[in-house]
Amino acid sequence: ELCDPDPQSPANRAIARFGTAALAGSGSPFDLDIRVVQSTIPNAFALPGGQVFFSSALLDLARSQDEFAGVLAHEIGHVAHRHGMEQLISTAGTGVLIGFILGDMTGISVAAGLGAAMIDARFSRAAEQQADLFAAQLAHRFDFNPADLADLIGRIREDDAYSRALALLSTHPLTEDRKAALEIVARQRPPGLEPPFSAGEWAAISTMCGAP
Repeated sequence: ELCDPDPQSPANRAIARFGTAALAGSGSPFDLDIRVVQSTIPNAFALPGGQVFFSSALLDLARSQDEFAGVLAHEIGHVAHRHGMEQLISTAGTGVLIGFILGDMTGISVAAGLGAAMIDARFSRAAEQQADLFAAQLAHRFDFNPADLADLIGRIREDDAYSRALALLSTHPLTEDRKAALEIVARQRPPGLEPPFSAGEWAAISTMCGAP
């Protein structure tokens, strides 16, 4: 269920504008379809063809537009790099979608019980790094700290024993490692950038699923 089914609402228009600007110049053949949906599971993921889903539970946890924009930019990065389509081509069987979600930094809690063996670990790490870099590069056009996406994800997972085990198996990089890499790029941002959303737009977005 969509949090806000009106595509012309202030929140949806702001999100769509950000997505269009983010994907501009990427060469992607897809039109973005960003959906904020009601869910008790804090998650965000991109699917083949340009669909991006952001859950209400994750939005409620976001403490700033930097965190929201960082995660959303990361997911748009998956679309720009066609990771979903590549995963469909390179992986066979019913585990394709589960594997892709497991490879996403926010989806580990969703897919943890469904089989880590379904995903190609090396592809996942490369895809995550590319999506992180896409978010960091976008932060050179809009004034948000891309490293804040790690803060939002870190509050969900806390780098627990399960995620650490995956990292040791080279299946999934740790949040703190990725944040450190993002912080290096963030320090190189030029001054004078405009934030991705106005104060009014962020207020509309942060409450579009109901008050946190």
